[in-house]
Amino acid sequence: MASDEFTLYLCDRLRPLGPLQVRRMFSGHGLFQEGAMFGLVLDEVLYLKADAGNLPLFQARGMEPFVYQRQGRPVRLSFLAPDAEAMEDDQTLLALARLALAAAHRARAGSRTP
Repeated sequence: MASDEFTLYLCDRLRPLGPLQVRRMFSGHGLFQEGAMFGLVLDEVLYLKADAGNLPLFQARGMEPFVYQRQGRPVRLSFLAPDAEAMEDDQTLLALARLALAAAHRARAGSRTP
């Protein structure tokens, strides 16, 4: 389970993104901005939203996907964990989080029905 303390620490580091909302979900927390979920915190690990626009960069950095087991089979979500270098450097983490936020807003815009 993601600790509240770790999630608050991440929110503080991501403060330059603007107002964030944190919601308990799964056994961790979802990170949202304007209703778009761009981050997931589980077991003291941050995962960032990926899509076709940022996935090649995320994969090139060696970011690992969030995978869980459902009925004995692995299920991958479109969230990847930043590498250790990014987690240590605020500017790199913010750059990756901005890419994740853009992906979350694209996903949210695409899911709206007219």
